Amino acid sequence: MRRFIVKRLLLAVVTLLGVSLIVFVAARLTGDPVLLFAPTTATEQQLDELRAKMGLDKPIPVQFLIFLRDAARGDFGISLRYSQPAMTLALKRLGPTLELAAYAFILGLLGGVLLGITSATRPGSLRERAGTTFAMLGLSVPGFWLAVILMLVFAVKLHWFPTSGREGALSRILPTISVAWVAVAQIMRVTRSAMLEVLGSDYIKMARIKGLRERVVIWKHALRNALVPVLGIAGFLVAMLIGGLALVESVFRWPGIGSLLIEAVFARDFPLVQAGVLLVSAVVIFINLAVDLLYGIVDPRIRYE
Repeated sequence: MRRFIVKRLLLAVVTLLGVSLIVFVAARLTGDPVLLFAPTTATEQQLDELRAKMGLDKPIPVQFLIFLRDAARGDFGISLRYSQPAMTLALKRLGPTLELAAYAFILGLLGGVLLGITSATRPGSLRERAGTTFAMLGLSVPGFWLAVILMLVFAVKLHWFPTSGREGALSRILPTISVAWVAVAQIMRVTRSAMLEVLGSDYIKMARIKGLRERVVIWKHALRNALVPVLGIAGFLVAMLIGGLALVESVFRWPGIGSLLIEAVFARDFPLVQAGVLLVSAVVIFINLAVDLLYGIVDPRIRYE
C-alpha cells in the first residue's frame, strides 16, 4: 500500500508539471495581455516597459522556468487584473466550487445508484424504461443548457428560486441539479450494468436458494460488489463535475473558481489562469487517489503490491 501511494504521488507531480506546461503555453496563445491593460494611446516603448514590468518580455521557455522556480516557493504570481496574489484569489473561490461539486456528486451518487438498482431488479418494467430514458437524456443534454432552462422556468417565470448568487439554501438547488444531471445518468448506467451482472452470478443464486430475503440479497450481497465499478468512475465524475461547473457557475453567477477562470481567460490574466488550473488539477488528483484507496475497503480482494 505504501509503495502504491508513493508511486501515485510521484505520478501526481509529473501530471502537475505537464498540466502547468500546457496551461502556460495555451494561455499565452490567447494574445498579449498588455494590449488590454495599456491605454489606447500608449506608444510601443510604453508597451515594452509594461511587458517588462509584467515579466512578459522574456522568451516563453525562460518565463516557464521562472514560473516553476517561483511556484516551488509557493509564489504563483500576481493577478494582472486584481493586483493580488493569484493563488490566494483561487483558494478563496475554491470553497464554493467544491461545495457545489459535493452537492452534485452526492445527488448523482444517490440518485444514480437508486435508479440503477430499480432498473436492474425490474427489467422490462415501466421503471426500467423510464430510467433508461432518463439516462439517455442525461448524457445528451449539456449542463449549462439545462441551467439556462431551469433558471428561465423556475427562477424567472415562477420565482421559486433566486436567479443568481449564493445566499441561502434555495440558491443552491438549481445549480446542483444542473451539474448533477449528467452524474445521475452516468452512475445509473454503470450501476444497472453491474447489478445485472452480479444478480446473474452463482453466489447470488445460492443466497436465494438459502431463503434469504430479496432485500438482503440485493442490498447486502449484490450491491457491495456492484459498487466497485461505480467507484471506478467516481474519480472521473468528480473531475467532470468540477470541470463542468465553470459554465453553470457563470449562468447562476456562482462565486466559484470556474467562473473566476472564465473571467481570467477573457482578461488574459496569465498568473490567475495558471494558479486556478493547477489548484483544480491538484484537487482532482487527490480525489482520484482517495477513490483508488477506497477500492480496498469496498472490495477486500483488491490489494496493492
